[in-house]
Amino acid sequence: MFQPNNQISDHTKSLSIQDSPALTQVDEKETSLVVKDGMQNGGFAQAESIIYYTKKLQDDLQMMGMKIKQHEDNIKLLKSQRNKLDDSILDLQVILGKYHTSTASKIENEDHSHCKSEEETTKKILQREKSAAGILWQLKTRHGTQAAHLTLTKDVLGIVAMLGKVEDDNLSRLLSEYLGVDTMLSIVCKTYEGVKALETYDNEGCIKKSSGLHGLGASIGRTLEGRFQVICLDNLRPYAGEFVPDDPQRRLDLLKPRLPNGECPPGFLGYAVNMIHVDSTSLFCVTASGHGLRETLFYNLFCRLQVYKTRADMVPALPCISDGAISLDGGMIRSTGVFSLGNREDVDVRFPKLSVISSLPETYLDSERQINELKWKKEKMQEDMKREQALLDNAKFNFDRKKQDFLKFLADSSSYATQHQFQAAAQSRVTSRFPHIFTPFGGLPSLPSPRTTQRRHPFSSTPSSSSHQSPPAANCTIVFFSSTPQSIDALLLLAARTSQRLQERTRKSTSMAGQAAKSVAKTIGGYQYPWREKLAKHSSELSKGVWGYWHLGAWKPLGISARHRAKIRREVLLAGQDWPYDPARKEMRTKRKGHKVDRIAAEKRENTAKLMVKMPQMLLDYKKRVWEKRMKEEEKNKS
Repeated sequence: MFQPNNQISDHTKSLSIQDSPALTQVDEKETSLVVKDGMQNGGFAQAESIIYYTKKLQDDLQMMGMKIKQHEDNIKLLKSQRNKLDDSILDLQVILGKYHTSTASKIENEDHSHCKSEEETTKKILQREKSAAGILWQLKTRHGTQAAHLTLTKDVLGIVAMLGKVEDDNLSRLLSEYLGVDTMLSIVCKTYEGVKALETYDNEGCIKKSSGLHGLGASIGRTLEGRFQVICLDNLRPYAGEFVPDDPQRRLDLLKPRLPNGECPPGFLGYAVNMIHVDSTSLFCVTASGHGLRETLFYNLFCRLQVYKTRADMVPALPCISDGAISLDGGMIRSTGVFSLGNREDVDVRFPKLSVISSLPETYLDSERQINELKWKKEKMQEDMKREQALLDNAKFNFDRKKQDFLKFLADSSSYATQHQFQAAAQSRVTSRFPHIFTPFGGLPSLPSPRTTQRRHPFSSTPSSSSHQSPPAANCTIVFFSSTPQSIDALLLLAARTSQRLQERTRKSTSMAGQAAKSVAKTIGGYQYPWREKLAKHSSELSKGVWGYWHLGAWKPLGISARHRAKIRREVLLAGQDWPYDPARKEMRTKRKGHKVDRIAAEKRENTAKLMVKMPQMLLDYKKRVWEKRMKEEEKNKS
């Protein structure tokens, strides 16, 4: 009986390789072996991607470090400028204090009519108990300093009626009537944030009675009724022209009206916006853009309102009137072609009257103006410092996060390289076991052909030879080898050559990844400890002295300046590191006495440290002497 065709001889062993990246195929005729090393190419590509990503992370860390240093330098610069502004403000305040000291006796004898006028205006505002201005002014009069720090009132400048003064009661009555009571009681805020704090709303758009001015009025038993006007200075369009030169009140340089014949209308007294006397603290830097009240608030209220002596003077000037006009005898033109007739309306809330003796010297006003400008610049600088600090914190956070990602990536890549090293070591042991199968030229020997099995044909008595091969699977290649030692050696040869190639490429990728990791670690260390490289470069010289050292019978200066050396020393000591010091330097005894130089330098540093401790008191004493000297000179000039 004969065996079936699909039966394999007991002496034949099958080897199937499934889903392998390196597929081995055997040709019966050529008996050659072809190796597809996709796994090797994949490993090398992965190593290249590791190196590329490492370089990218290194560049990102370096860029972030540069941003951090830039923000730190900006903060240092802003702090130094702020300190200079503080010193300038202090000097100007000393000048103002000197003026107040010299004029204290004169103020006691002044006319207090302007104080009475302000008290009357304040009284009229407080009488309107259920108005927004009355509630706000009552809070200010009862809790003056504390109310300025509340969220509700910290951005409020005041009431329109209290922000300006006029020289004449009649003019005050006319201007108040022109504006109206609602405008005179308007609340003035610097920014829109202050406007939003005065009144809040719920989700349906209804007013919240428990917050803002409504809540404040309810807390003191005064319910706010009706509407009230609020003026936001930042949203007003300021005057864009020039100012009257050398004018302490910074009046607007407006062109005078001209008749068709080129002459100024008779009886023209001026523009109402320039007849308002503004407090010196409100002339400059009230808004964020540096504008004062005259070119913002009062210019938008009066614009180019003209003031004439009589109604008769306004009639010939009608062609020149564009934004209205008033006369001291009660005439009023609201706008071009709009006349206000009838009896005068008595408005009880008016601008306070300006005192005749309250004029201040130009030096005082100039000093006060400079103080306001410097304070405004200081506020802007503090905002810039807050912005830079926020950017610095964000940059440091991003740097730390990127550094953690980089360290994690290094750990993952090192584990990948270690795994390939283990595989290469295991495959090298196989290679060393069969050294006789490698040819001198690195080629592969030919494999023996698959063993044939003897079977008898059912209709013939002669045996016939045929090669038994089972049908291959869908995604695999199945090769039958004889179980002889030669076929086993051939398989071991294939594994050894494949492992050798993979080992070479793995070694290259591992070394490249290690070099990239070292360079990135050096970059991170260079950012955190920038003095290390400098210290290593000049370590031999820095340990010998400050100015130089005696070498081979001659005085040799250092290759680094003393200032640069002191900077590196400060960075090293702040980092908690030890300074390199040569003990043998103490024992140096030469003709030039190099050790004496170090002792003198130490004494200089000690004297400098003592002087820096005394410096603040010395500066105060110097300012005091200068101030006393000026006072004596002024007393001499007066006498």
